Amino acid sequence: MIAATPALAWLSLTLCLLSACDPGASPAEAPAPGPATSPAPATSPAPASGTPHDRARALIEASPFGGQAATLTAALGPHVQLIPTRAGMDSIPVGASRLAGRPDLPEGFVWPTFGDEPMALLAQIDLAQVKAQAPTSALPASGWLYFFWAVESGGWGYDAKDVTSFAVRYHDGPVEGLTRTTPPSGLPAQAQAFEPCSLSFERGVSLPGWQDLRYPKDLDLEQQLEAWYELSVRVMGLEPPGGIIHHLLGHPQLVQDDPRRSAARHRGGEQSDWNLLLQLDTDELGPNWMWGDVGTAYFLIRDEDLEERRFDNAWLVAQCH
Repeated sequence: MIAATPALAWLSLTLCLLSACDPGASPAEAPAPGPATSPAPATSPAPASGTPHDRARALIEASPFGGQAATLTAALGPHVQLIPTRAGMDSIPVGASRLAGRPDLPEGFVWPTFGDEPMALLAQIDLAQVKAQAPTSALPASGWLYFFWAVESGGWGYDAKDVTSFAVRYHDGPVEGLTRTTPPSGLPAQAQAFEPCSLSFERGVSLPGWQDLRYPKDLDLEQQLEAWYELSVRVMGLEPPGGIIHHLLGHPQLVQDDPRRSAARHRGGEQSDWNLLLQLDTDELGPNWMWGDVGTAYFLIRDEDLEERRFDNAWLVAQCH
């Protein structure tokens, strides 16, 4: 089974290979088929030194879109990339960031459930570890974020009732107040097969996809999508056809249309109010999970909720090929 990549996601759009992985998805939430692509001139490799922004600017200038470098550079979205490494739980310190595994929870924490199904822990993020790599002060400088999802029977974010099938929790306090916690009985077999991974963090940047609401409206690159997604992959520090990428903040790498539409429709606010909080790709080499047919899960949050630390108001959208 191949791993999910931004390039493959965009290519699937171009070749009209979309299918609605979630049965509740409405036709309005599916993107229009992409036009045919023209042959893509090769993009020059990224320079070996400099900030991610500097390297991305150099790639843009050397690409077929060099004449639009100013617009594209302004559209770059900074993010914090999550680098997972499989590890036994005994080797991961209490409070450390991880994907999957047993979470370290404060006293009184109520494990989220979807009906009778305990939700699976997808990520535990120690924000103090992230602080040095965070592109802005949007995230808290301390505390922990926990991301849960009912991976077997929960919704994919295309219906208002899906709000009960995922949970984002924030806790700030001393690490001594955390206890490594075993999930309740009844955790689905799919979630039990997840492998714990320790996390390290790196700064990165990305370009918005042409189906992204943040795509610069004065650009018309659809006739060069092959070159566009090759550039986008390289900007993220990957080699075509791409690779697995998990990250906090920044631009989502979309499999279908922009998930902000679904978030605003079912959770409220304007589409422009919503931004990516966390993206988790299909990753069988790390945490051993797959979302539908090589899909991606996006946790989104409104700007005002992020500023006020109201992480309970986040919204989950999952997409697949």
